[in-house]
Amino acid sequence: MNKSSKIMMCTLSVIAIMASMPAHAEQVESQSAGDAGGVPQDAQQEATNNTGEIIVTAQRRAQNLQDVPISVTAISELRAQQLNIRDVGNLQLVTPGMVFSSGINYASTFIRGIGAPLPNPGIESSVATYIDGSYIEHAFGSVFDILDSSSMQVLKGPQGSLWGRNASGGVILINTADPEFQWGGRAMIEAGNLDHQIAEGVLNIPVSDTVALRVAARYRHDGGYVRNLVDNFKFGARESWTVRGKLRFQPTDDLNAVLQVQYDKAKRTPAAYTNYLPPQYCLACGSSAYSFPLTDPYTTVANTLNNGNGGNDKNVFVNLKVDYDFGQFSLNSTTSYRKLDAFETGDFDLTEVDVLNIANSTKAETWTQDVTLTSDFEGMFNLIGGVNYLNDVTDFALGFPAASQFPNWPQAFNNHITTESISFFGDGSLEPVEGLKVTVGGRYTKDRREMFNQPVKFSRFTKRFVISYDTGPLNVYASYNDGFKAGGVVADKAAPPPSVFLPEKIKGYEVGLKFVSTDKRVRANLALFHYKNRDLQVLAVDQDATGGELGSTLNADAKGKGVEFDAEFSPVDNLQIFTGLSYLKTRYIDFIYNQALLPALDANGQPQVGNEDLSGHPLIRAPKWTYFIGATATGDISEDWKAELTGFVRYTSSFDFAPGAGGPLRFDREPAYTTARASLTIMPQDERYQIGFFVENLTNKVYSDFRFATPPFGSSRIVARPRTFGVRLGTKF
Repeated sequence: MNKSSKIMMCTLSVIAIMASMPAHAEQVESQSAGDAGGVPQDAQQEATNNTGEIIVTAQRRAQNLQDVPISVTAISELRAQQLNIRDVGNLQLVTPGMVFSSGINYASTFIRGIGAPLPNPGIESSVATYIDGSYIEHAFGSVFDILDSSSMQVLKGPQGSLWGRNASGGVILINTADPEFQWGGRAMIEAGNLDHQIAEGVLNIPVSDTVALRVAARYRHDGGYVRNLVDNFKFGARESWTVRGKLRFQPTDDLNAVLQVQYDKAKRTPAAYTNYLPPQYCLACGSSAYSFPLTDPYTTVANTLNNGNGGNDKNVFVNLKVDYDFGQFSLNSTTSYRKLDAFETGDFDLTEVDVLNIANSTKAETWTQDVTLTSDFEGMFNLIGGVNYLNDVTDFALGFPAASQFPNWPQAFNNHITTESISFFGDGSLEPVEGLKVTVGGRYTKDRREMFNQPVKFSRFTKRFVISYDTGPLNVYASYNDGFKAGGVVADKAAPPPSVFLPEKIKGYEVGLKFVSTDKRVRANLALFHYKNRDLQVLAVDQDATGGELGSTLNADAKGKGVEFDAEFSPVDNLQIFTGLSYLKTRYIDFIYNQALLPALDANGQPQVGNEDLSGHPLIRAPKWTYFIGATATGDISEDWKAELTGFVRYTSSFDFAPGAGGPLRFDREPAYTTARASLTIMPQDERYQIGFFVENLTNKVYSDFRFATPPFGSSRIVARPRTFGVRLGTKF
């Protein structure tokens, strides 16, 4: 039995003991430790003594999770607190088949092996992210904290018909709590090792019978944990602020409007990149005073000139949602404005020598408009339809302080990119007999993107077909879904013409079943899927930079298949067990990768970059196995006090961060690893305040958050944070 298994067994043993304790309140409607005045009802769903009913909006209407013919992971506010899920990257913990990684201040999300590895204003993510109904266009600045949420959902597989462009891998839906017409609030402070600090608060104010205000704020600080041997500077530190205000106006039961204004700011030291290759495969290592690879994974060697602010980003988000209920129809409008200002620096030669240092800036303004009409007929037929519009203007600057050492590379450039997209969609369902439902949907999307005053245009029609049969306890479905990721231009280019790449197209097939027991103590979901992807967008770094193009996007064909399973089980009133599993098999069908780090050196003894046929190789960020198991128990520790204990273990098999793991030597392959975390909360019976303890990476496992091949400079990785533990104090009113 390995170390993680032993720790999990010990944790489960303690949980079992707690579960045997008498519970103070065993009614279904009792609140949980995470509930506070003004906390949304969605967060209370999993706080019941059984698995409860979870409401999701995966089909653009509120439905019971078990009624939705889509593979969906839903995370409540309570579960997020139990597992210390603080940002969008942590969603992978409880989402089988999802891999999230980040460099400094950008998000890279993969679901079932489909995603975008590196940020670029002309290359969008294959997993669409929506916050309060507003689409996030850019990967930069998308590593955001999740604060005061009402629901978090991850939709797996292509969702092109319902959710539009850039949903070929899946969709992340995060909804924050709206104001309520009652006083309430909560506050929390948290502190731990590695200079970890969090302070947050939520205040809900009923201004009148028709107007309510809700304000939420969080400050977060995480200290550096990778030491630069050159000057002892600590890399990997992060400091962020989030402030959100929501104003709700509900003059009648039929009309509801919510105006939201949010400001996010984050500062980061340079990312904790560290080289893990021997010197013969690292171009600049021969000029370094240090020996590679370094023996301590939490050390690095970097140019001291790069030790300033590695990343800064600011986000301003304004969102207006208006809902009107006509009776048999409801009209929903979401109007959003987002302003992004992101800056990043990095030392990619992986030594203290000033060779390959990069600085880039992304400034963008994005407008989106979403209008949806939804029916609520009593009969056998219902429909939903709408229109989506997006307009984005981005200025992208990239600079190389040492570019003179590479004659083909530009010293700096600043590109102006505009994107305009409009789509129309419809989705209708027919229930000819009770329980049997047939759904047909489609969406037409038209995109226009321009760089160097030269436009490129793409259009696509995506389809959806679903047949399902719901008996009550069991829902069985089969579906076909198209996915579409926009084509575009490579922004890392100094001069026209723009380099254009094709849209990414995916066809996905899925069969599944969803079960919930009559006593609601057991919920289990199973999905089997197969997909085929044409023109999969693969981003690479062009070391030759012929014509001043530093990035290149290759189109490959690929396919994948797999099985996903998740379940929750409540054997007794104060014990809940939750688990999930994903088996994924993917491969490139026809793909020649032109930036592979080759094992042979050239005539000058330098590493070579060349071609490798990756046909048959697995896709990047696509582990064959991921699974997790966790348990939460509550019990009385005295007449006036009770406790809640959660233990959690997650396993990920090996996977490639770069195509072909960076080349024949497979330096960019991440080995399998297991992580564990736990939390304990103690509170009085009225739950007005609480003290909590938490630990992440319980076994202090060394694994990578990110690996990045930069041939011929070697390969770097960002080591995940070591064991983190701390205490939190909270109150509610």
